[in-house]
Amino acid sequence: MVRMSPGRPLGATVELSELQDLDKGHIIVGDGSGAPSELAEGTDNQVLSADSAEATGLKWTTLAGGRWTLLETLTFSGETSQTTSSLAAHDMYMIEGNDMDTASGDLALQLNEDTGSNYNYREINATPALADVSSASSLKIGVFTGTSDRNFHIELPGQVQSGGGALSLWCNAAGSQHTLKGDWLATGGTQVDKVTITSGGAINGTVKIYGKDD
Repeated sequence: MVRMSPGRPLGATVELSELQDLDKGHIIVGDGSGAPSELAEGTDNQVLSADSAEATGLKWTTLAGGRWTLLETLTFSGETSQTTSSLAAHDMYMIEGNDMDTASGDLALQLNEDTGSNYNYREINATPALADVSSASSLKIGVFTGTSDRNFHIELPGQVQSGGGALSLWCNAAGSQHTLKGDWLATGGTQVDKVTITSGGAINGTVKIYGKDD
């Protein structure tokens, strides 16, 4: 059995069947000399790129910002509230709820475990009509009572502007009553650290929190 190390040429007499002990993620590439070489795997989320300066003509690269990364998943099976662990700092966050329902009460969002009267939002209410709500203790996502197939999608910056002003959230939720946009009136420069999903009744469904950098 012939064993190769990353970058070591493979002799022309070696059969492909003899490469069954290659390390996970390693690939065989041509280097222009007639003798293929073994290229070690990259790190998580890297992509294979062409680079004529490399001996093999290939290299693993890390993409620039703009890629959403899953940070945490909250799975609800009757709980009335769940909070994420401390989130890694990112420029943007995305919160997605799938197959959500509540036994009673609105589904709501809080940031950094802030339960003060620091949330303003605009909603489509039961009339239906646009309504502005201010000084609330949470940001209403929508009414998810008595259904099991409603979803929501929220995007927000990772930090309140240092010069002051609210952190603005964009929300898209299923159902006749839901929030369109909202603000978190935190101190300028505050970084989003935790996400809480809460309701007045038992919640079922899955919420995923993603982060990305510009």
